[in-house]
Amino acid sequence: MSSNIIPFTQYLRPDGRQRDIQIEVPPQVVADAHALVCSGYHLECEVLRTGEVSLTVFDPTEEEDIAIEVVPNGPGVREAVARLIAAGLKAAEAAKEKEDATDRK
Repeated sequence: MSSNIIPFTQYLRPDGRQRDIQIEVPPQVVADAHALVCSGYHLECEVLRTGEVSLTVFDPTEEEDIAIEVVPNGPGVREAVARLIAAGLKAAEAAKEKEDATDRK
């Protein structure tokens, strides 16, 4: 098994049942994804009725997605995951900076 995999929670139609899946990504993405998960964020996905895949980084503290990618289901999903993780890290860092600034007041 490849070590270049990251865990996602997949929501299944029609009732939103959850199952754990793994998506293989480029090696440099694994560490960034691990950092997000270790900071408490959730990586989630679902196949939409259109056949597209929705990928999100979810912040359970704020109960909102901080990054999202919607792409056709297929080979482009791996690249979308890389973009999602990069956007998620950027959003998480911005949220942390905002929190730190608020704490200093």
